[in-house]
Amino acid sequence: MEEETGLVLTSAHLRGAFVIDVQADGELQDEWMLFTFVADGWSGTLKDEAAEGVLAWQPITALDRLPMPAGDRIVLSRLVFAPAGRLPLTGRFVYTPDEALLAYAFDPTEAHAADADGVRPR
Repeated sequence: MEEETGLVLTSAHLRGAFVIDVQADGELQDEWMLFTFVADGWSGTLKDEAAEGVLAWQPITALDRLPMPAGDRIVLSRLVFAPAGRLPLTGRFVYTPDEALLAYAFDPTEAHAADADGVRPR
């Protein structure tokens, strides 16, 4: 499977599948699926840039400081730092057209409203 990074994954494992909804005034504007994989093998050369921006290898310890959508941060915290026995994770994220996270839910019944920062209230 070739990544938008230019790498070809040689050992990929599905860790999550998510529906991403974009809503405006309660109306569905767009919807797509996000599949998250972990790989422990790849070939090829990392491109310098992709549609999302400049590419660079980052240590796991830097993930909490990198810019990313609020839902990506939530997914990464669940997938990277969670015990492997709980995977794959499935769920749904609802955003506004300007990428503010409105709500998210992990299946089967873990639903959350997002606060102003896109993070689940404690």
